[in-house]
Amino acid sequence: MSSPRHFGYGHAPPLPTVPSAAFIGEYGQAFPLPPPPPPSSFAKANFFYFIGRLNPPHSGHIAALAQMIAMANASGCAPLILLGNGPGGGARTLDDPITFEMKRGFLQSKLPGDYIMLEMENPAKQVCDYIRSGLSQIATPLSEIDIYQFAGNKGDDSNKLDFIKPCAMQSASETPAAVGAKITTGTVAIKAVVSDGLQMSATQVRKDAYSAFLSNADGMDGLSTFSAKYGDFYGPFTEAIYRAIISVIPDLDAGDVVPDLEYYIQHGKIMKKVKSRAKSSKKGVAATPKKAGGRRLSRKNARVTSSTRRRRFRNRRVSRRA
Repeated sequence: MSSPRHFGYGHAPPLPTVPSAAFIGEYGQAFPLPPPPPPSSFAKANFFYFIGRLNPPHSGHIAALAQMIAMANASGCAPLILLGNGPGGGARTLDDPITFEMKRGFLQSKLPGDYIMLEMENPAKQVCDYIRSGLSQIATPLSEIDIYQFAGNKGDDSNKLDFIKPCAMQSASETPAAVGAKITTGTVAIKAVVSDGLQMSATQVRKDAYSAFLSNADGMDGLSTFSAKYGDFYGPFTEAIYRAIISVIPDLDAGDVVPDLEYYIQHGKIMKKVKSRAKSSKKGVAATPKKAGGRRLSRKNARVTSSTRRRRFRNRRVSRRA
């Protein structure tokens, strides 16, 4: 009998291939997708887009994206989905452990219908290019052009990307099909999915993965603990998602792994490291002293103060000898 496979937390197993399925189950009934209307009937054009890190994707993301895809396909267009890939073009951190490729593979296994999914590089430009490309395929003048952003309704999620809307309107207005058309933009805020009394969030999924890793109660880096909570949702992707999340742990300083993870689990953010203050900005120059109360003296006054202290010390020695 072959021995069980064990994957170190620095290596994720290959992604499974899962065929697309109808969107059913806990998120509602399957969405019917009627064929798009012929171009001659396009008196109105709709555009839909979603921008997010999805690190990792969770049930709330799937619910929002499925609703957007169904609405967009019913109106005859394919929505745009832009997914982040970590800071600096792909750096892996405690906040951003999942790659674009893994997110895309998982989402394609969950989402039916037609859509465009791209790695986020310049979201304003990508949304504008998406709208220009769509309008360039319409030969007849339009009366209305509506542009919708789908976003969560937690915190400022529904308005933090509002800066894209003026750019999108400008791009649409520059196309021949938009001459004389009324162009509007809007946001569709999706209510958060609640699980175990808490609003679902990618931060919570990461925190649960790091908690499972620290507990290590199952002898496999916490995989079974994570699977017990998320296995039904992630399905055959569960191990790959979990391994990807904890793959950033070896990048932490060896002595800081436990305190860094515990801080993240408690606060949901990376602990900021306090750098020690340099003693001097120039080699051979003493650090500028401070007066009582913390106010820093100028270097000129610092020299005078130092000289005064030395003179008083010499005077005390002379008086003692006398």
